Amino acid sequence: MIRYQAYIRKLAQALRTELFLGEYALDIVFFKGAIPDYENAAATCDVDNTYLDITVKVAGIVQKHWRNKHYWTICNILCHELCHALTDPLYHCSIQRIPDKKIGAWGLVNNEWERVRERQTQRITNVVMALLPKSFYWPATVGNVKTGPKPVHRGGKT
Repeated sequence: MIRYQAYIRKLAQALRTELFLGEYALDIVFFKGAIPDYENAAATCDVDNTYLDITVKVAGIVQKHWRNKHYWTICNILCHELCHALTDPLYHCSIQRIPDKKIGAWGLVNNEWERVRERQTQRITNVVMALLPKSFYWPATVGNVKTGPKPVHRGGKT
């Protein structure tokens, strides 16, 4: 049986591929307990869109999901964090344009921008998760998409 950290690393790499984030370097940092400054988060993600680096920090609660065989939940958590690479560039452009750090464009306050960012990130996650077969996140076959949807051919001969 695959070990916890190896499973997380392999699953995150497979998700990186599925999300077409191959140009990003990916690092996973594990915590035994809570992530500092993010006590209630199962995982967090730091995305550097300039140097194309993603660091996912995984809290100890994820290992509890592993022990309880909640593989879909783990995949959902990791997928959400990696989807931040898709949503964060727009989020950061939006908040950088805010002259008054309390009120943003269209009268949205910063915490509303954060809520929009998280909702959109989760919406993308929901689409991806709906398309992944169980074999993708099951430990024995992690990263396997053979039983999932057929790839779409975009131009050229099929």
